[in-house]
Parts: sequence; C-alpha cells; structure tokens
Amino acid sequence: MPLPMTRRMTRPGLLWSTLLALVALSAPAHACSGGTVFEDRNGDGRRQADEPGLRGVRVSDGDGIASTDADGVFRGLRGDAGREVFVIKPPGFRVPVETDGLPAFWKRAPAHGTSGCEFGLSRDAGGDGDIEVLVFSDPQVA
Repeated sequence: MPLPMTRRMTRPGLLWSTLLALVALSAPAHACSGGTVFEDRNGDGRRQADEPGLRGVRVSDGDGIASTDADGVFRGLRGDAGREVFVIKPPGFRVPVETDGLPAFWKRAPAHGTSGCEFGLSRDAGGDGDIEVLVFSDPQVA
C-alpha cells in the first residue's frame, strides 16, 4: 500500500529543485589545479608570514608537471577532484612525516573547499644533494 503524500510538489517547486541540482553539479570542483610550496621553518605544516615560497619546485598530478614561481606558487595542473597531487622533493629539503612514519609528499584534491594545495618543505641540514639509489630488478625471462 503506497504511503500517503504529505506534501505535493508544485511546478515552481520542481523547477527550483531542478535548477539548484544543476547549479550544484555544474559548479567547479575546487581542487588542486594550483597551490604553493613553501619553506616550513617551524615544521607545523601551515604557512606563516615569515615562511617564504620556494622557487623552481616541481609539483605533479601524475598527468602534468608544474613548477613554482618566485613566490612558490604553481598553476596549471588538471585539478580533478579526488586526484592525487604530489611535490617532487628538491635537493636540500625534506618532506614532512606522518604519524605512521610515512612521508607526506602528496595530497588528494578535495571534492569541495580549498582551491589549492600547500606543501611545506623543511631544510635538510644533512642533505648534500647527492642521492644514493639501490635498484632491484626481476625481468621474468622465460
């Protein structure tokens, strides 16, 4: 047995509901198409007035690469909501570490809200710019 209708939607009500739904669906999903990379001098992950932007740092969304300008600002990534954006660590800097011990060099673009991502990098006193790499391979030759 169908439930009785307690409120009847009129044509103007239906029109407004449809318009609101269309506006919500067509609004841009403010994501990480741009943002900043800065020197996080106090290590709190938030940019303070005395923490300068870092020039020439590359940031990627896995599809494209953007470089920061003199103020540490990058632009031009796709910025799809839910897409990961990551900073390519320059020599002499280190990325923050999460509580689980993993490096926090990436961010997932939020579905709504902020229009950019911020990456704070700290100076690495022990980093001389050299990178040591150990490469393993398993070619699976039959």
